[in-house]
Amino acid sequence: MTQDRSGSVQYFFELLEAHTRTGMGNHALNEWNGTTSVQDNDSDAAQARKVLLWGQDRCSTFQRSDWYPIAEGSELARRWQMNICPAELERLTAPVATALQQAVETKLKHLALQPLEHSISGAGRVVTVQTDGVIVLERALSGVCAGIEIKSVLIAPENAPSERTSCNTRYRMMLARIYQPSQLLELVSGLLRVAGVRVEDRLVGVSDGAVWIDHLFAMLGVEQVIDVYHGLEYAVVLMNALGWSEVEQATERRLWCKGQVNVGTWLATFGPVIRALPVLSDEVLQALKYLEARASRMAYKDLRAQGLPIGSGQIEGMNKLVIGGRLKQCGMRWSRDGASRMGLLRSQTRSRRAVVIPGDVRFAAFPIPHH
Repeated sequence: MTQDRSGSVQYFFELLEAHTRTGMGNHALNEWNGTTSVQDNDSDAAQARKVLLWGQDRCSTFQRSDWYPIAEGSELARRWQMNICPAELERLTAPVATALQQAVETKLKHLALQPLEHSISGAGRVVTVQTDGVIVLERALSGVCAGIEIKSVLIAPENAPSERTSCNTRYRMMLARIYQPSQLLELVSGLLRVAGVRVEDRLVGVSDGAVWIDHLFAMLGVEQVIDVYHGLEYAVVLMNALGWSEVEQATERRLWCKGQVNVGTWLATFGPVIRALPVLSDEVLQALKYLEARASRMAYKDLRAQGLPIGSGQIEGMNKLVIGGRLKQCGMRWSRDGASRMGLLRSQTRSRRAVVIPGDVRFAAFPIPHH
């Protein structure tokens, strides 16, 4: 059982359908030497547990099914006379998410110690590494809902359009949960290996320039690019200081977004004019210092000429749809442990390939009792 958009559970209903088609009955589904079956007097928890245990692919004839929302999964279960309420499925998510979190992090830490492989062809790709943080609301404490930051990471090949631009996020490798920056280095290093990064590949990281991200990219050997939209926020402050009209600013913003501006050249042209202004507010000085300090990572025209990324739209989309779509629904409040588990669960179910074998996670979450 794993969660998907709007809170979804992966159910292995094909197994149940196959039993039904072969005349073995709607709910007396014998498995494992006939010792396990759903009985009419089973509790909701017992019935849900048995459905999950049947998903262990014990019989190679059956294939796992698609992803179902919790409400739909509960309704499908009723077709086999199993009354499994959505609340029970929600409750069963916690042990799955906990087991997944432990298994994923153990696997990534192990992979981080392994050397990168070489490309068979000897040719390298451009691989984009994007990371950011997304805030979800914590449960109220003394009437105040504080924010919890879930750090997210996304890895995708830049020069593979079918993978980079597809609206299906499963083409990308993702990781998300509550992390301290120091914890991320080892895990992202392992994730690079899961994503199939080779020695010859060129890693390009796009971010907002946060200090912890700069440090992470430097330790991983990732070329750093400041997201053009983030840089443009500071540029607009300078445009206002120069007294540009809205039409002039709109024209300039389009040039930036299309990657037709090198910030170093832009500052060489307008920087002296700005510094010559009689009064400079703190906001203007801060924007100017920010752009000057990072101009070497904001040569957007040169980057686009090399076919390199300049925007962080993928990680923003991940934060909005994969993380926010589940954890930021109306009225939702989370414990830190719950938000952390769900963030990692969501990132893994929407990645291109699983970091760990799903069956291993289910065994860990719901051990099979021995009689």
